[in-house]
Amino acid sequence: MENKIKLFFQKVPERFHPGKILDNLPLTRKLMLLYLCCVLLPLILTDSIIFSLVIKAEQSSSQHEMENIAEAIHYTLSNRMDNAANLSLNIYSNKYINEFMDAEYASPLDYYESYRDFLKDSLYEASVGTSNYNIVMYADNPGIVNGGSFWNLDSAKDKQWYRDFVESGRDILAYPYYENTATSTLRKISIIRRMDYYHKGSCPNLVKMDMDYSGMSQSIINSKYRFLVYICDGDTILFSNDGHGGMGKPYETFLPSMNRRVGYSRDMNVYGRVWSIYVMKEELNVLSII
Repeated sequence: MENKIKLFFQKVPERFHPGKILDNLPLTRKLMLLYLCCVLLPLILTDSIIFSLVIKAEQSSSQHEMENIAEAIHYTLSNRMDNAANLSLNIYSNKYINEFMDAEYASPLDYYESYRDFLKDSLYEASVGTSNYNIVMYADNPGIVNGGSFWNLDSAKDKQWYRDFVESGRDILAYPYYENTATSTLRKISIIRRMDYYHKGSCPNLVKMDMDYSGMSQSIINSKYRFLVYICDGDTILFSNDGHGGMGKPYETFLPSMNRRVGYSRDMNVYGRVWSIYVMKEELNVLSII
């Protein structure tokens, strides 16, 4: 190999030899060449490597933080929904509640007297009255007068949430919706459970528990996460910390164009629904990282 190199330079005209070219360069150009090869290029190379390592470390740290945020939100929401579902289970299996819903009442007065005795004797108010849920039980019983915690099932049959629950075929369902009526315009998330503990498969009675939506939303906002977060049911944004939500506003839509900004996502099964947690990545600020 060495002989081939020597032979190559022997064939090159003398004026084109590397040494001759350098000898003929002015001193300033030699210094510039020396600076370029021995200072500038090594500096660019080493800085590029260091900068690349810093960027990767920042990206890894951000990814780990986004995963932790999604995990924290998953835990918080799952805990709240499980607590509500467990309370609905207690109502579902409560003997006194089921007997009260199935009893025959001769008149509205008879019903109100029985209702007063029920609240006094069954400790119903003590067990569920202090919770942050709005609980309503619907019974297929013409003797029940609408009001308080018990309503006739006929009053729910024209509601969208009731039709969707029946069509789902499930015994329990988490149901987010926006209620827009003459008396209220509210975002709601409900746990709906069929009450057929004593008449398995044949009883249309049900209990509907409206969650504390405001409390759930505030728990996410007050956590002050570094990243923007969206919790969605399909393309419906249930919760976010972007400051645009509110109980009295209709649910917003998670647009397809927002998918490119998702840095981390995970799904959670919530009693018949699949909610998606999206943690949005930040634009990489090079100066901030440096």
